Amino acid sequence: MLALIINGNWAAQVLAGTKTVELRAWKLPACAVGAKVGLLAPATPGTPGAPPALPPGLGPATPAALVGWAVFGEPFQYEGPDAAAADRPRHAVPADSPFLKGRELWGWPVLAAGRAHAPTTGLPRGVRLLRSLWAMDESVVCCVE
Repeated sequence: MLALIINGNWAAQVLAGTKTVELRAWKLPACAVGAKVGLLAPATPGTPGAPPALPPGLGPATPAALVGWAVFGEPFQYEGPDAAAADRPRHAVPADSPFLKGRELWGWPVLAAGRAHAPTTGLPRGVRLLRSLWAMDESVVCCVE
């Protein structure tokens, strides 16, 4: 299984269907497009302006938990910070966020998402493929561009 580390607040919005584009500073690898990707939420939310509260069952003693999954479509590159800021209704990152400044920005459309029946902790040690994208078992064969 592939898994993406995502702030618990953003994960909650993806799972609720209110965040329809995941915003990243890197392109989603082709092997992850259309695949079911687990959402790993760390226990400490840190994004100012994001809604409070982690998904139910995820507590402060949990370093990270599998809270659900998402399927992402073809990534697209924003033509600059103004274009990314204008797309705020879909990605939810505040227009004045430092994240939007001075970097390449990619949008990953969320095609589908679902909650885990209960957040799963005690996951096997994963292998980092690219930044916050992890392979959680040997069945994942993914070439990273």
